[in-house]
Amino acid sequence: MKNHLIGAAVAVLIAGCASAPPKPLTPAQMLVGTWTCEGKIGSTASIKGQMTYVSGGTTTFHINIAGGQGAFQIEAAGDGAGSWALTPDDKQLEAKVTSLKIASATLNGKPVGPELVQGMVNQMLVGQSTTAAVAITPTTLTLAGTDGANATTCTRPTA
Repeated sequence: MKNHLIGAAVAVLIAGCASAPPKPLTPAQMLVGTWTCEGKIGSTASIKGQMTYVSGGTTTFHINIAGGQGAFQIEAAGDGAGSWALTPDDKQLEAKVTSLKIASATLNGKPVGPELVQGMVNQMLVGQSTTAAVAITPTTLTLAGTDGANATTCTRPTA
């Protein structure tokens, strides 16, 4: 009889666990993972790449940058790292680029040493912090600057 009561109690616990709906993911939980993103840097350059957000507030990325002014056009690719945090209301993402190493570059379509572009990219991105309005679902991420311009859009495949 005692074994039947224990068996019944275990069955009730298992059934209770199985029927409880899963908790929805928080914005921070949805953000963690790898995203394919594209956006603008100011009005003259575009950026495309892969961002990987890690729980705890760090990120790594691979980016391709293209743009310039007039006859001065740069294309560059590189890898970097940064930090991120959502504001307490989960409505804004605060991010900072902490490092970026340019691996390849062209100037006006001709290959150049990455070090030629590294200084310019460092000035534009490294050490820079941004705060953007964030809209996130499990498969889409949109980051918009405070002026609403230069939105970055990101996607990832569903699991």
